[in-house]
Amino acid sequence: MSEALFDHYLRHVEGVTRADVLATHIESPLDLERRNPQNYRGSCHGGDQDLAQDGALRPMPSHAGYRLPVAGLYQTGATTHPGGSVTGAPGRNCAQVVMHDLGLSFTDALAPQRTAAAR
Repeated sequence: MSEALFDHYLRHVEGVTRADVLATHIESPLDLERRNPQNYRGSCHGGDQDLAQDGALRPMPSHAGYRLPVAGLYQTGATTHPGGSVTGAPGRNCAQVVMHDLGLSFTDALAPQRTAAAR
Protein backbone atom coordinates (compact mmCIF):
# COMPACT_ATOMS: atom_id res chain seq x y z
CA MET A 1 0.00 0.00 0.00
CA SER A 2 2.81 2.41 0.82
CA GLU A 3 4.35 1.83 -2.61
CA ALA A 4 1.02 2.57 -4.32
CA LEU A 5 0.60 5.77 -2.28
CA PHE A 6 4.13 6.87 -3.11
CA ASP A 7 3.58 6.18 -6.81
CA HIS A 8 0.43 8.33 -6.67
CA TYR A 9 2.39 11.10 -4.91
CA LEU A 10 5.14 11.01 -7.55
CA ARG A 11 2.58 11.56 -10.31
CA HIS A 12 1.62 14.88 -8.71
CA VAL A 13 4.98 16.44 -7.80
CA GLU A 14 7.96 17.60 -9.77
CA GLY A 15 11.60 17.18 -8.86
CA VAL A 16 11.18 14.18 -6.55
CA THR A 17 12.15 10.64 -7.47
CA ARG A 18 12.54 7.38 -5.61
CA ALA A 19 16.29 8.04 -5.55
CA ASP A 20 15.62 11.06 -3.29
CA VAL A 21 14.22 8.83 -0.54
CA LEU A 22 16.92 8.01 1.98
CA ALA A 23 14.83 5.77 4.25
CA THR A 24 11.28 4.80 5.03
CA HIS A 25 9.40 3.82 8.17
CA ILE A 26 5.99 2.31 7.65
CA GLU A 27 3.44 1.47 10.33
CA SER A 28 0.01 -0.06 10.04
CA PRO A 29 -3.00 0.91 12.15
CA LEU A 30 -2.34 -2.25 14.18
CA ASP A 31 1.24 -1.07 14.89
CA LEU A 32 -0.12 2.25 16.18
CA GLU A 33 -2.62 0.48 18.43
CA ARG A 34 0.03 -1.87 19.82
CA ARG A 35 2.21 1.10 20.77
CA ASN A 36 -0.69 3.09 22.25
CA PRO A 37 -3.98 1.31 23.03
CA GLN A 38 -5.82 4.67 22.76
CA ASN A 39 -5.02 4.57 19.03
CA TYR A 40 -7.69 1.90 18.56
CA ARG A 41 -7.37 0.54 15.02
CA GLY A 42 -4.92 3.34 14.29
CA SER A 43 -7.30 6.15 15.21
CA CYS A 44 -5.72 9.46 16.17
CA HIS A 45 -8.84 10.56 18.05
CA GLY A 46 -7.46 9.95 21.55
CA GLY A 47 -9.87 7.45 23.02
CA ASP A 48 -13.60 7.13 23.15
CA GLN A 49 -15.65 9.93 21.61
CA ASP A 50 -19.14 9.39 22.90
CA LEU A 51 -21.50 11.55 24.93
CA ALA A 52 -19.87 10.45 28.19
CA GLN A 53 -16.62 12.06 27.01
CA ASP A 54 -17.75 15.06 25.02
CA GLY A 55 -17.38 18.81 25.50
CA ALA A 56 -17.17 19.70 29.18
CA LEU A 57 -16.83 16.00 30.03
CA ARG A 58 -13.59 15.51 28.06
CA PRO A 59 -11.36 13.93 29.23
CA MET A 60 -13.43 13.73 32.45
CA PRO A 61 -15.66 16.21 34.28
CA SER A 62 -13.11 17.20 36.94
CA HIS A 63 -10.39 17.84 34.34
CA ALA A 64 -12.27 19.55 31.49
CA GLY A 65 -11.57 23.13 30.47
CA TYR A 66 -7.78 22.68 30.05
CA ARG A 67 -6.97 23.74 33.65
CA LEU A 68 -5.81 21.00 35.99
CA PRO A 69 -6.20 20.98 39.78
CA VAL A 70 -2.58 22.15 40.15
CA ALA A 71 -2.33 25.94 39.70
CA GLY A 72 -0.51 26.84 36.48
CA LEU A 73 -0.73 23.31 35.07
CA TYR A 74 -2.72 22.84 31.87
CA GLN A 75 -3.46 19.99 29.50
CA THR A 76 -4.13 19.75 25.81
CA GLY A 77 -4.14 17.15 23.08
CA ALA A 78 -6.46 14.58 21.57
CA THR A 79 -8.00 13.74 24.94
CA THR A 80 -9.20 17.32 25.51
CA HIS A 81 -12.12 19.11 23.83
CA PRO A 82 -12.89 19.03 20.91
CA GLY A 83 -10.97 15.78 20.59
CA GLY A 84 -8.46 14.20 18.31
CA SER A 85 -7.67 14.36 14.63
CA VAL A 86 -5.15 16.77 13.25
CA THR A 87 -6.86 20.13 13.74
CA GLY A 88 -4.79 21.98 16.32
CA ALA A 89 -8.06 22.97 18.01
CA PRO A 90 -7.24 21.55 21.45
CA GLY A 91 -3.94 23.47 21.49
CA ARG A 92 -5.58 26.69 20.34
CA ASN A 93 -8.29 26.37 22.96
CA CYS A 94 -5.76 25.68 25.71
CA ALA A 95 -3.65 28.67 24.60
CA GLN A 96 -6.73 30.87 24.98
CA VAL A 97 -7.25 29.64 28.55
CA VAL A 98 -3.57 30.11 29.47
CA MET A 99 -3.50 33.63 28.00
CA HIS A 100 -6.71 34.54 29.84
CA ASP A 101 -5.19 33.33 33.10
CA LEU A 102 -2.09 35.44 32.40
CA GLY A 103 -4.22 38.51 31.69
CA LEU A 104 -3.26 38.53 28.01
CA SER A 105 -5.60 39.13 25.09
CA PHE A 106 -5.87 36.21 22.68
CA THR A 107 -7.47 38.53 20.11
CA ASP A 108 -4.58 41.00 20.35
CA ALA A 109 -2.07 38.17 19.95
CA LEU A 110 -3.72 37.19 16.66
CA ALA A 111 -3.97 40.74 15.33
CA PRO A 112 -1.47 41.73 12.66
CA GLN A 113 1.42 43.63 14.19
CA ARG A 114 2.24 47.02 12.72
CA THR A 115 5.81 47.53 11.65
CA ALA A 116 7.86 50.34 13.16
CA ALA A 117 7.67 52.24 9.84
CA ALA A 118 3.86 52.10 9.86
CA ARG A 119 3.57 53.55 13.38
